[in-house]
Amino acid sequence: MDHDIPMKNKGKKPERWMEGPDILRNLLMPEEMSIPEEPLCASVARYHPPFDPLVDDDPLLQFGAVDGILLGKTSEESIELWDVVIRWTQPHLGLIWATLPEAIEDMIQHPPQKNQLQHYFDSTGGMEPSRFYAASPQILYEVGQIILAVTQILDRMNHFVKGKKAHAYKLDLGFCNLRLMGRSKVAGEVIITCIFLGK
Repeated sequence: MDHDIPMKNKGKKPERWMEGPDILRNLLMPEEMSIPEEPLCASVARYHPPFDPLVDDDPLLQFGAVDGILLGKTSEESIELWDVVIRWTQPHLGLIWATLPEAIEDMIQHPPQKNQLQHYFDSTGGMEPSRFYAASPQILYEVGQIILAVTQILDRMNHFVKGKKAHAYKLDLGFCNLRLMGRSKVAGEVIITCIFLGK
């Protein structure tokens, strides 16, 4: 790639993260397992190996791109798809997946079992303590990473196909179902919610 297009900067961590709220907020999670709600480009830089144009093949080559640009698309539009392909096909630096489709299939095939759930008591608001059930922090973190990635991809593909003003389908609006896996009064609800999110 001889010309200067934005893809040359892909894989470099931004100097300052554009972090949003933790999608696992208000759950009993270790601080190092927070997952910021952030743009796709930030997650590509944060969670995937850096792209080296001198060594790595252009991920858009399989779609007919020449020098990183898709036929009939601008370099900016091509970059939008570039991020999607990286997020979908590249390994997660946290060893959560080799490819996102494999992680989704594994989530569907192996939802948490009842004996893997944790329970705790909470008396927030001065009420009588209530028992709550939750998937383990590791399961919540892995499922959260998958849901964030799929949400980002759906949003980006919708913009790529329909334009920037289009509204994308939301897999888990506000990540409410994901958080239900970390705080439910019914143990079976945690398991069913994981299966639902995978479908």
